[in-house]
This record gives sequence, C-alpha cells and structure tokens, in this order.
Amino acid sequence: EWTGIPYTFALFSMKMKNGCICSSSMGSISINCPTERKTDTLARDMIFSMAEDDENDIWAGTINSGLFKGHINRNASGKMEIEWKDFNKLLPEKTIRSLHIDAKGNIWVGTRYSGLVQLSRDTATGEYVSRIFNRSDGFISDFIKSIISDEDGNIWIGTHAGIEKLIPTENGYRLFSFSKVHNFFATVIKLATG
Repeated sequence: EWTGIPYTFALFSMKMKNGCICSSSMGSISINCPTERKTDTLARDMIFSMAEDDENDIWAGTINSGLFKGHINRNASGKMEIEWKDFNKLLPEKTIRSLHIDAKGNIWVGTRYSGLVQLSRDTATGEYVSRIFNRSDGFISDFIKSIISDEDGNIWIGTHAGIEKLIPTENGYRLFSFSKVHNFFATVIKLATG
C-alpha cells in the first residue's frame, strides 16, 4: 500500500516487477516504493535509458558515461542501497541512447556512433560477452535510438535513418533492412510491436 504519491522530476520512469517505480533525473536514479524511497547518484551524467532484467537489477545507459547495472541490496540496518557495476569495458563507446532486454535475457545497447551492442552471458563462465552490429553489417545508421523485440525473438532497431530487423538464426542473427526494402527513411525514436 502506497503511503503517499511519489514525486520525482524524471526524464524516464518505469514500473519495476517488485511494484516500485524507478525514475531517472539528470545524474540520479530514484526508486520509489510504497513505504520507502532511495535516490542514488550514478555517474553525475544524464541517464538516457533504463531497463530492468529478470534479476530485478536496473540497467542504466548514460549520455556520455556509459552503461551501468544497479543491484538493489539491503544494508545492515535494512535500508535500500544500490550497488553499481560498470559495463563500459564491453562497449565500443560510452554514448548510450537506448536499452532493451529481450526474453532470453540479452541486453541490447544502442550507441550514438558505434551501432548496436548485444550483451549475452557466456554459457561456460556466466560473464557477459559483447557482439556489435553496425554499418559494416549492413545497418543504415550507427545512431541507435530505439530497440524492441517481438514474440518471435526478432530484434527491431530504430535508427537515425530508418528501421532494421535482426532475425534469429541457428548461429546468431541475420539482418533484414526494413527501411531499404520498404523505402522508408526517417529518424525512428520509438518502436512498438503488436
């Protein structure tokens, strides 16, 4: 039961699986739950995109400082804390513009200059490994503004110049350039399936 109405001046907000609301405002993230609130400064940079994974961890992409994963813990006195892990070593750059987590738990990171990065867990080590998709793979643009997946596991990518689609194959993904096939060229800031 909420004891009050949470208020945050937010750039992005999302409802978490635990019922709390996670919001970003400039360089901070606020987690507003029915009975408590935690505000944490991440990188003193604008948080441009957020996503929650199956472990209830928060992934935050910043405008110039890169990608971070926040794990919510309780300290000795029972108060909420966020432990941050830096994932920039897996990325070609730190200008994150979009994030998406697909049904398999892959983290998809849209960058400003280097295309799309897939972070997936190595089955042997459990550590994340990265794969980059960009213009050298046939993308129409490396400026990735939005990412979404559909029920068939396809990854749809909105770029600064159109729409791309990654179709799952036995060995990864193959590219279908929706924009080139349908002669659709525009900046795509939001995608939806259904």
